[in-house]
Amino acid sequence: MKRYNIEEFGARADGSLCTEAIQQAINACGETGGIVEIGAGTYLTGTLQLRSHITLHLAQNAVLLGSGSMADYKSFDHIQNEWGEIFSLFYAKDCEDIVIEGDGKIDFNGDAFFDYTTPRVEGLDLESLTEAQKNQFVVNFDERPNQLMFFRKCRNVRIRDTAFYNAPCWGIVFSACDEVKITGITIRFGQRIPNNDGIHLCSCQDVIVTGCDIVAGDDCIAVSGIDDWLRESRRIIVSDCILSSSSAGVRIGYFCSKVNDVQVHNCTIYRSNRGICMTACKGGYVKNVVLSGLIIDTMSRAGGWWGIGEAIYISALDHELHHNYRDPYDTVPGKYNIENITVRDVTASCENGIVLAGEHGNIHDVRFYNLRLRFIDAPNRKFFGGRMDFLPGKMEKMVPEGRLYWIYAREACCVKVQDYSIENEITQENLMIEPCLENCEKVFFEPAWPV
Repeated sequence: MKRYNIEEFGARADGSLCTEAIQQAINACGETGGIVEIGAGTYLTGTLQLRSHITLHLAQNAVLLGSGSMADYKSFDHIQNEWGEIFSLFYAKDCEDIVIEGDGKIDFNGDAFFDYTTPRVEGLDLESLTEAQKNQFVVNFDERPNQLMFFRKCRNVRIRDTAFYNAPCWGIVFSACDEVKITGITIRFGQRIPNNDGIHLCSCQDVIVTGCDIVAGDDCIAVSGIDDWLRESRRIIVSDCILSSSSAGVRIGYFCSKVNDVQVHNCTIYRSNRGICMTACKGGYVKNVVLSGLIIDTMSRAGGWWGIGEAIYISALDHELHHNYRDPYDTVPGKYNIENITVRDVTASCENGIVLAGEHGNIHDVRFYNLRLRFIDAPNRKFFGGRMDFLPGKMEKMVPEGRLYWIYAREACCVKVQDYSIENEITQENLMIEPCLENCEKVFFEPAWPV
């Protein structure tokens, strides 16, 4: 296979901008197919367009560093449904057979776009917050690249073994792509930066994500239809990953996304605002999902994030929208928005338990087997003041003083929890941990013994 070393095209690891030289190497490789080689050293670059039939290989100690100036980022001919004009470090459209690999790393240089000196406290009294809470709020920015590695309508893409750092917004993004495999990568994104999803799969089909280690501010792995509401996301497998997020370890569905056939197996989710999150409303749905072999450890953050330490959050509530979406979406709901969900062999140390929040009976057939919930102290419990968090759903509810719900279910039908145990390690005296059911039908609890 022919090799194209970027230094042969003029790239230098001396702090100078190498965009043009690296793009020339990519273009030449795209003519024949082959390998674009990035050797040891740090190469500064702006937007690069990937081509079909190329392998981008980062050698050990090689770093591709994104520019800290928006002037070095180009938009291209796709308007993303949520973010509008896209500014990426890497993008590919209508391509096939792309590989990104190697022991080097890609640094998206997100810190260059953010101000960490003052937290974005959104109207709260800054003096009322502890230093730990201030450091949990999102940070401020003026402008930033928004889809750092963006694949649109691509097929047969492989990303393996490489490390990715410091994204200022969505990190590795696939939009309407098929046959994607991501294996053994490391992602380290700042946990105070908003919207910096680790891997976001929009309306993709036949995807495997396995053996990855991801830390992010927003969702570590998200499956949605945000960039194409009408194309179903399906046949998605996530396995053997280690995940930590200020939002959700794994998010499945959002608003009117159509998601079908997702499996999440043998993953560890730690210090995350929510472990697993599923949401759908209007004409969207999440169905035929299997979660198994999960270890979940939740930790709520004081500000700017959805969730307050729920191990598993499932919502079919109408969404509170934070964007004006351009593309059409189904507004007429089907019979069920959440359907046929199996959760098996889950052990969770959590600040809050399980939420099933529906309306008009639109959650149907949710089953839990071998569930172990251990409730732990929450440093921010007083900060939230007993309220439940249903975001992005439109709903409010307070938990009575002295109570905590290990499961809260509303407007759900055919819910089964078999072989479960509840352990209370919260130091608050006279705290009762109990289920709360509102307008539910056919709910069955079969605890393990002893409880």
